[in-house]
Amino acid sequence: MNKDQQLSLLFLFLGVVFVIGGMAVKSGFEYSPILGWILGLIAFLTSTYFASKAKK
Repeated sequence: MNKDQQLSLLFLFLGVVFVIGGMAVKSGFEYSPILGWILGLIAFLTSTYFASKAKK
């Protein structure tokens, strides 16, 4: 597994953690679901970038 594949997996897991974390802390911070989804989307897009880079 090369470095781009490892980074792709890392950002994929981070995206999942951001989304789940944002939904879990919803009672503590009013905008946490929105922040979690935005950070998750950024992490998923970064993961897609590294996955496409690893494929070349």
